Amino acid sequence: MIMAMLLSLGHMEYAYIIFSIYALLCFIWGIWQRESFWQRLSYKLLLAAYELMIYHLNVRTLEYYTVPLGLALLGWGIAYRDESEKKGILYALGTQIIYLPGLYISFKETWGLHGVFLGCISLVLLFVGIKLRSKVIVVFSSIVLVLNGIIQSYSYMLTIPRWVYMASGGTFLIIMGMLFELKRERLQQLGKDLVEKWRDWE
Repeated sequence: MIMAMLLSLGHMEYAYIIFSIYALLCFIWGIWQRESFWQRLSYKLLLAAYELMIYHLNVRTLEYYTVPLGLALLGWGIAYRDESEKKGILYALGTQIIYLPGLYISFKETWGLHGVFLGCISLVLLFVGIKLRSKVIVVFSSIVLVLNGIIQSYSYMLTIPRWVYMASGGTFLIIMGMLFELKRERLQQLGKDLVEKWRDWE
């Protein structure tokens, strides 16, 4: 099987078909034998078939390659429910594969396809990370969401006079100071509760 797949790589028009067939056979064999190994192998072969297919179709949009791979790694991380170390590594790899290439490209454009998509996917994965109680996904998604927002809005922000930022920042600080004085105990308790919940996350 391995030799056939390696030989097929020289003919991309057949390679993804062969990989898909082997993925289907592994999946059926895994169900027949009731072994999860073959089912996991079938998912990996299917992902490889997808990557080979879009390469053969001359697709050059980066997200078509990176996002499915990153999401697959996140999915495999979810499968390791009782192994927090493996889960954390897979989460970190998955989010970086999704975010870093798109973030690099978005530096060169303003409100282009890559930047808009990156903002949307980082927001979605932020909520997913909160749902999964994953520090890795939440931290990476939050950083990328903020950075991408700054990158996309930078040219617009330069057109706004400085006094607007100073006035807005001063007003914000005054309001926050007033709220803290009026609701000090409640805010302190809320902060402690959030820290305790954060510590319980993986």
